[in-house]
Amino acid sequence: MPVDRLDKKTLSENIKMQRERRFRKQVDFVRALNELYGTDLKQGTYSQWETGRAEISAIMLDRVAETLGLSIYTLLRGEDGQSGDDGTFTERELLERIRMLEKRNGELERKLTAMTDDLISFMKRRDH
Repeated sequence: MPVDRLDKKTLSENIKMQRERRFRKQVDFVRALNELYGTDLKQGTYSQWETGRAEISAIMLDRVAETLGLSIYTLLRGEDGQSGDDGTFTERELLERIRMLEKRNGELERKLTAMTDDLISFMKRRDH
């Protein structure tokens, strides 16, 4: 299943199912993710991902998968997908993941450039 055709409900259900297998409570999972990545994810935000009331970013989906010890494709496809929990991917899956990461990288580069430009402008104004 291509990433761009992913059913949001299926993803939410997969995240919840996999989290319940490894962490009894959402709060325990959120704590583990925050400790692993030094983030400040709120349990309420995570709950919205599990219920499908909010969309999860590619970066956070990758972090959720990593915290659960799974491949991102296991979360995307669930147990019935062709990818297994062993973390192996087909060539097509790898290319899809590379495209997704390249897109996200481009977004981050644009944000970083804008922030750098803002900082330079601020420093020039401050110095004058």
